[in-house]
This record gives sequence, C-alpha cells and structure tokens, in this order.
Amino acid sequence: MKESSKKLEAKTLSMKIADKIRNEIIFGNYKEGERIIEQNLSKEFGVSRIPVREAIRLLESEGFLEISPYKGSVVREITPEAFKETHTVRLCIIPAMLENAFPNYTAKLIKQAEDLIDKTEKNMTLNNYLTFLLKIQDVMYGPCNMPFILHFAEITLKRHLMVLGIYYNSFNQGMQLDGYRKFFELCKKKDHKEALNFWMETLKYHYQSMADVFQQWTIDKKVSI
Repeated sequence: MKESSKKLEAKTLSMKIADKIRNEIIFGNYKEGERIIEQNLSKEFGVSRIPVREAIRLLESEGFLEISPYKGSVVREITPEAFKETHTVRLCIIPAMLENAFPNYTAKLIKQAEDLIDKTEKNMTLNNYLTFLLKIQDVMYGPCNMPFILHFAEITLKRHLMVLGIYYNSFNQGMQLDGYRKFFELCKKKDHKEALNFWMETLKYHYQSMADVFQQWTIDKKVSI
C-alpha cells in the first residue's frame, strides 16, 4: 500500500512539473530550441531528477519537447504542418463535444462564461487572453462528460496556444472575444444548431487567418537564420 502511495505521489509531482513547463512554453518563456535541463528543474522544484524526467517524457509525448542530438530535451519547433495537424484534430472533435455538452448547459454556466468574457475584456493582455482560452474551454466543452476526448482537446488547445502566442506577439493582431460572446448568446436562446454552425465557421476562419500569417513567419525566420 505504501509503495502504491509513493508511485501515485511521484506521478502527481511529475504532472505538476509538466504543467509548469508546458505553461512556460505556451506563454513564450521557453523559446523554440531552448534546452530543458533536468538538473536546473530538480533544483527549482526541490525534487530528485526522477519526477523531472517523467515530466519531460510526458511533454515529449504531447509534442511540446523533443530530443535533439548533443542538446538533450529542447522545446520543439512549431511548423505549419504541426499547426495544421493540431487544428484538424480540433475540428474533428469539437462538434461531438458540443453536441454532447449542449443538453448540460445551464443558465449558471452561461453566466459563468459571460463573466469570464467581461473580466478578460477589461484587462486584455496576451497572458490574460491565453489564460482565458484555457478556462473557457472547460466551460464550453467540459459539460460533454467525455473524458477521453476532453484529454485530446486539452492537449491540442495547448499546442494551438503556442502558435497563438507567436501570432499575437509577432504581428500585433487584435485579440477578439466577440465570437465567444455571440456563441453563448445563441446558447442562451437554446439555438444550439446555429451556435454549433457559427462556432465551426469561426474556428475555420481564424485558422485560415493564422495559417497564412504563420506560414510567412516561418519563411521569414528561416531567411533570418
């Protein structure tokens, strides 16, 4: 029993470390190609290298890190192909999540979403916007009660946020919440079919806008090297 508890504690610790590193990558504090050094993280968290190593393996499996010759674990480069793959997965799973979530939407949940939109709008910084996207996903898709799909949705969103950080930082693009507001207005009217159609069209439009800009960013980056 004690052995099982130790394993659970180590797993929980490694997941916490992975969450911390993942967020640092998403918010741009770790750059593409930057080394993730086990010894430094062990010292920072005050733990042995074992949970740090497990956290790094987890992030490698999620596509945030990769093994680079002579460097070890580094932040993975974001490519247009990886961005397209991530978005394709999201377009496949979001309709199923929303169709199962709609029957569980309540007035309280919609009010929670509206309050979150209002709060973010009052202090619209990049960090606040990215934090908003993480929180609003739980509100929108969490009620679908499909844990396996929600797990993939969370991973793909976090990979997607890496591109969003580049998109807004590098090109001074405006951060908009109008789409979220309209989506929940439709849900308040229980016009779920229209809400789903509107949301999917919104996602496709934003993907194309970001894909064009991101493609140019990767070309410019290669030229500058």
